Amino acid sequence: MDKRHLKSMAENAKYFLSITKERTGKRKIQGILILLSVIMLVGSLTFPSYAGEIDRAKGVKSDLEKKKQETESRLSELEKEKDDILKYIEELDKELTNLNDEIDSLNTDIKKTDKSLDKARKEFKAAKVVEENQYSIMKKRIQYMYENGNTDYLEIIMKSDNLSDVLNQVEYMSKITEYDNSLLDKYKN
Repeated sequence: MDKRHLKSMAENAKYFLSITKERTGKRKIQGILILLSVIMLVGSLTFPSYAGEIDRAKGVKSDLEKKKQETESRLSELEKEKDDILKYIEELDKELTNLNDEIDSLNTDIKKTDKSLDKARKEFKAAKVVEENQYSIMKKRIQYMYENGNTDYLEIIMKSDNLSDVLNQVEYMSKITEYDNSLLDKYKN
């Protein structure tokens, strides 16, 4: 029941009380009985409406408790998912760290290899220069031998002053010939 209806009933009860005050005796008792009847009637009308509201409130409370349990259950699931995701992120971080370490190691290896390659290129250039010089010397020696003829061992013996000088000259000529032959073989290959 709403407040206006209750207020109206209270005013009616006051009215009956005022009537009963004016009358005496039996009428007073009748008025009181009527008033009690009205109050009981009003009380019986208002309680069922409160009972309905209480039932509805209990239903709402029950629904809210179910929603609270569902929310807590969902929150628990989300916390578990959060923990799983954090563990996965940790694993990814470890893997990333390992990959970065491996990249650093590979970069160090690349730098070392680049240095070795630069050194090998420099050595190759130097060897090429030595090769070209040796080839040029060999060409000049061959040209000299061609133009002046091959020196005989007999000529060496005749020009020498003593036996040790002869042996030194023969050994020297033999080493030059051997060296020239090895260079010639090397260039042929």
